[in-house]
Amino acid sequence: MNPQELLLAPASRLVHIGPHKTGTTSVQSAFHVGRTMLRQHRVHYAGSTEQPLLAALAVVGGEGMRGDRPAQPEDWTELVDEVRDAGDQRVVVSSEFFSYADDAAARRVVTEITGGPVHVVITLRPIYKIAPSQWQQFVQNGFGVPYDKWLDGMFRRPPYDQPTPSFWRRHKQDDLVRRWADAVGPENLTVVVADESDPGMLLRTFEAFVGLPEGSLVHTKKAANRSLTFGEIELVRRINVEWEKRGWSDEAHARFVRRGAARRMKIGRWPAPEEPRLPMPKWALGRSAEVGAETAGATTSLGVRVVGDISTLTEVPDKVAEDDELTAMPELPGDAVALAILGAIAASGWVNATPQQLSRAIFTLAAEDGKDSAKDGGFPDLPTMLADSAALAVTGAIIASAAVTPAKQKPVPAMDVPVEERLVHAVSARELVRVVAQRGRRRLRRQFSGRQGPPEAEARAALGR
Repeated sequence: MNPQELLLAPASRLVHIGPHKTGTTSVQSAFHVGRTMLRQHRVHYAGSTEQPLLAALAVVGGEGMRGDRPAQPEDWTELVDEVRDAGDQRVVVSSEFFSYADDAAARRVVTEITGGPVHVVITLRPIYKIAPSQWQQFVQNGFGVPYDKWLDGMFRRPPYDQPTPSFWRRHKQDDLVRRWADAVGPENLTVVVADESDPGMLLRTFEAFVGLPEGSLVHTKKAANRSLTFGEIELVRRINVEWEKRGWSDEAHARFVRRGAARRMKIGRWPAPEEPRLPMPKWALGRSAEVGAETAGATTSLGVRVVGDISTLTEVPDKVAEDDELTAMPELPGDAVALAILGAIAASGWVNATPQQLSRAIFTLAAEDGKDSAKDGGFPDLPTMLADSAALAVTGAIIASAAVTPAKQKPVPAMDVPVEERLVHAVSARELVRVVAQRGRRRLRRQFSGRQGPPEAEARAALGR
């Protein structure tokens, strides 16, 4: 489509509603890092971060990230005021959390955003590409249902609303397009179907919407947004299950798991091509194609503008997974497990050491010959570990880390004081990791023997019990 045909009128308010896993992060990151450039072209990107998440949640009523601050009404009103005050600039508002909206919330969004004509953009991908990534996001937010059982509930058991009702609210694409077309008018809605063979297509389309020169928006590769492998995400899920058993707090989960173990695995390594990703079984692929066909039909009948090939929503891959692939216990490379442990330890915020120092310390302790086998903060060749065993190791690190309390007093420098009795900042990285590892092992031994011990009480406050 000719870029001039996509150009919105001056002072237009472009509301990009996602949904999740359709290239939203790429679009948001490009606009966020390009704010200085945008001003030169009289384009305003609303909000102060990559996306106005809390503002979107405040108006649609959805749930945010576990352990984070809940949305307040003023989050939405502040965004509305900012958009209004942008005057005759073109304004972009982008959050996939707008896709939570019901009919009333969608109407409220397009009514309360003022200052110019509102145009809604929906980005779409085939469901078979979205579902595994969406389950991952649920798990990183504390969800504990296994992948195979989640797929069964969402794709094979009517009314397909359990165990995560929000999934089809976001991704029943024909309903999503119809809901927002009713709210804003079909002439004011564009559906953009991502071209999997052309990674730059989305950014070029958004450039055309707001009159930016081609190439102005730059894709930013973000390790923190990569998908986890099957083994990595199964490790996180099993930690979640243990978390619920112990009744630990949401705030501690956000701290030690989502922003600790999971994030450290994401940013600390790029998985090898042979590491298994989440598969999709044949029966789920059939449902994916049905949803795609329903979306293509509804979109065509509504008369909304479409950028891209909407027929690709019905496509499914040739390679399918067998059911036993969904239930097999995945393995993790040793470096992934080590990074998760380091993330849990560092999440305490009370470790007076860099990640490189911690990694060197932990691998020095792990080396069979007792010598430092990690160079420059790197990782030696470590054996693989099953996800369930890895989850126990990370849980032990969380318990031990949570039992360490911050010290406000000036640390005593005398090194003849036993390490267990010293204040945290008087302990070297190597000594701290040794204590953490010892406490974790003791805790796991008690777990296997059915006995409770002091570390459980020590960690209780930090873990919210």
